[in-house]
Amino acid sequence: MALAKPRGTFLDETKNPPIGESQCAMLGIGFDLTASFGKGTRLGPQAILAATRQVEFESGATGKRLDKKVSVHNLGILEYGYKKKLSEKQVEKETRKMVNDAYRLLRKPVEQKKFLVVFGGDHSTTNGTLNALTEKIDGKKIAWLRLDAHLDLRQALEGNPLSHGSIGRRVFDKGIRQVFVGIRDQISTEEQEFIAKNNLADDVFYFATQPQELYDERLPAWINKENISFTDHFTGQQVQKILSKLDRECLFINIDIDALDANEFHGTGTPVPFGMNYRALNDLLYAVIKNASEKETTILGFDIVEAFPILRDWKKGYSFENAAVTPNEMKAALLAYNLLNWVF
Repeated sequence: MALAKPRGTFLDETKNPPIGESQCAMLGIGFDLTASFGKGTRLGPQAILAATRQVEFESGATGKRLDKKVSVHNLGILEYGYKKKLSEKQVEKETRKMVNDAYRLLRKPVEQKKFLVVFGGDHSTTNGTLNALTEKIDGKKIAWLRLDAHLDLRQALEGNPLSHGSIGRRVFDKGIRQVFVGIRDQISTEEQEFIAKNNLADDVFYFATQPQELYDERLPAWINKENISFTDHFTGQQVQKILSKLDRECLFINIDIDALDANEFHGTGTPVPFGMNYRALNDLLYAVIKNASEKETTILGFDIVEAFPILRDWKKGYSFENAAVTPNEMKAALLAYNLLNWVF
């Protein structure tokens, strides 16, 4: 592991405001060891941060410069690289190290009540943020908005309880109210049984992967039909239902970029079709933040995970020159930009 020395911060590659003068703490976690399909999210933080430097400080909609509204201190990027294939036991060991590294860097900003901005990495990277938050805040006070194509409710995946496929279970372990949005209905038996046993069907909002007629003929007990979308967005009624479930003192927004339809975002570890479009995701997040403001809910921060750049030559690492296309990192950067604009 190496903590890459921060060079600039969000939007700005020249200045990094001190943590004491900043409302936000930003961390990148370049780790994708638990990815079970496509690798490359270890370069996601670097690519997203670089893309923010191509975004204007001003927003025409707000008429204000983002850097005048909020200061973001860059803690740096945790970088992990492995020269050989590791055994399952070694992967679990390295995952625990990564989680502890991230936790140690984030615990002080949490103590200082800084708004967290975290870029992964595969979804296992969220464990560090989760541990830092719940050390200081009772999990029962937190609503956790999970935007994801997958439930990630396995007790362990490939023997690793900190895997990208188990983050949903680890969130529940902390007593947090978790609302799942963007899930596709291709779900493991273990996850189906967990939903049924814990009466969670009404907290999961799906995008259908089968023709509507099939759901009319047979609806599994772990799916609430009211929560299914057969388009690329949720209805206004469904959005209001999602908002009603985020009824805790605090809120954290956990964005796995594969919540988007695979045709909307190609650079992700496990892309799945039949998801929401980018506009729908943007609009939903605005509604979530507006609702939190009206209810005086404390938004603890957000993370964006499972995004990676598309490169010409992976051996050369990330750079604009080596990027085959750049929409992936730009979409993630603009999403983060909007979230900060709306919160502050």
